[in-house]
Amino acid sequence: MRIAIVVCISAFFVLILMLRRYQDSLGLPIAYLANLLLLHVPGAIGQALAKSSVGLTPPRYTRTGIILTAIGSAAFVAGVWLAHRNQKPVTPQPAARSLFWRYCVLGGGVCTVVAYLIAIPSVGAVFTRGGPIWMLGVMLGLVAAFRNHDRMKAMRWLLILAAYPTLMLLLGGFLSYGSMAAIIVVSALAVTTRSGWKVAVSGVLLLTVGISVFTAYFKHRPEIRAAVWEGADTDARIDATMAAFQDIKMFNPDDRLQLYALDQRLNQNYFVGLAAARIDAGAVNYLYGRSLWEGVQALVPRAL
Repeated sequence: MRIAIVVCISAFFVLILMLRRYQDSLGLPIAYLANLLLLHVPGAIGQALAKSSVGLTPPRYTRTGIILTAIGSAAFVAGVWLAHRNQKPVTPQPAARSLFWRYCVLGGGVCTVVAYLIAIPSVGAVFTRGGPIWMLGVMLGLVAAFRNHDRMKAMRWLLILAAYPTLMLLLGGFLSYGSMAAIIVVSALAVTTRSGWKVAVSGVLLLTVGISVFTAYFKHRPEIRAAVWEGADTDARIDATMAAFQDIKMFNPDDRLQLYALDQRLNQNYFVGLAAARIDAGAVNYLYGRSLWEGVQALVPRAL
């Protein structure tokens, strides 16, 4: 299991180094792999560090799942390399288009709020899909601020970025939507930031803080979602959220509650391993392309 964890982490850093070399990416491959590994690696690390597996998912499923995740991560990085192998490194020329960035942030924010207020099938879906455009504005604004060493503008864009996860918590009770959006935006900085050491140190710090925030959120998740889903007022939602933030602690592998949180939410290896076991036992079969057809069907609006 530990070798597979090392392979996953190594694949991630190799991907960053590769895209930093070519400088022709907004970091979306990094964001994709980061969000994938976030659902597999922390849970596997938790089980690898746990002194006892009592109360955790069966280790054999986690072991199989993280091995398959390592294979998938290596294959993904190889695919990105194949796509870039004939390209030459480029020198990006940043454009100052602050009006466009603000348009993206404002338009995306309006769409996000409207999507939560409209419950009409397909109409709400259109606004939901229009909401993520705010990420493009923040991403480009942050990249320009860091390239120009403008700390004030960088801080302003970071505050705007932090507003979305907070909004998702208060409106929906979910931390995952906001964290995925933040990863997508920050991934662009992993490519464009000049100092590789700053990228590495910042990545480790963000991961450490993120795990600590998650374990506190997971502990208080029932209270937060109860306040949000039962239609409590804004003050009650803020109080429930603040209680989680006040309970943030550094990750401790001896803390069973923290290990349980990682195992329950950030250990999707269990489902991968269980699926592999069921296929090996003949309980289920491969889909043989059916999922691709179901993906095409998903494009048909529900209103039809």
